[in-house]
Amino acid sequence: MVENQSITKVKIINWNIEKNELLKLERNISFEDIVIEILNDNILETNIY
Repeated sequence: MVENQSITKVKIINWNIEKNELLKLERNISFEDIVIEILNDNILETNIY
């Protein structure tokens, strides 16, 4: 009998709460929003410096 197996990778992402609040006030986006977009393979914007 063959058993189905799966492996799930979990990455913990931490951010600074104060910087997140500032980001929300200044740019109307949060680190949570950014993480969700990255996980959904969406690129918000790229900038070359």
